[in-house]
Parts: sequence; C-alpha cells; structure tokens
Amino acid sequence: MQAGAKAGCSKEGYRQVYVDGVPYLAHRLAWKMTHGSDPVGQIDHIDGNRSNNRIANLRDVTPRENNRNRHVCNSNTGYRGVSYCKAKRRYLADIGLNGHVIHIGRFIELSCAVKARQCAEKWLFGNPEKDREAA
Repeated sequence: MQAGAKAGCSKEGYRQVYVDGVPYLAHRLAWKMTHGSDPVGQIDHIDGNRSNNRIANLRDVTPRENNRNRHVCNSNTGYRGVSYCKAKRRYLADIGLNGHVIHIGRFIELSCAVKARQCAEKWLFGNPEKDREAA
C-alpha cells in the first residue's frame, strides 16, 4: 500500500482495517492512536459521516449521546424531530425521552419549529461537551 492511501475497506459505511489478521474499525484505531487508550464509551462521528475519521470529527460519548446524533430519518424537512403536516399546514416538533415522544408544538415557520426542537434538546439533555469539560 502506498503512503497516504486509504487503508482497509468499507463495512456498512465504516472503514475497517486488518492488523495482524484481526479486523478493527478505523475510527476506534484513530482514537486509540491519538489518545493512547480505548474510548470509555462509543465513538461518535460528529458530522454523521462514518468514513470521516479525522480526530476533530470523533468524540467519546455514551450510547445515549451517540443516538442523539443519528442521521435524520423519516423527516420530510431534513431536521431531526421536525416534520411538516399537510393536513394541519404546520411544522410539528417532537422529541424522544425515555422511550416516549414528547410533542413540543406546531409552528407556521420551519425555523421556529427547528429552534423549539433545539431548545427542548438543550433543556432536556444539556450540552454534553460542556458537561464533560466541567467534570
């Protein structure tokens, strides 16, 4: 292999590298090589791109924190927890907490629904990065 070339192969969007015949996920190797130890929790790709293994894009998080950063799915707006209801002609904002869906509200403007969702996230979950720095 040539220096600077991508190592390994892709497995479900993640880079997988073999070392002495043992498969490793590239983001976990990058973390260990940079920090000198395995992560305490899960490695989260901040931008959601599983193949972007730059250290600045990786963080050690709990499974709950990692799930909050999942890619948007089943959203017709592109924003997590915000969808458009044609029947009501409003944007709906919801958030999940302990297995329950909490209805935040209905909004005429998409930007208002997104801001309400972000405020609910901050209020319910705080800021994990700041909380970790304070500890």
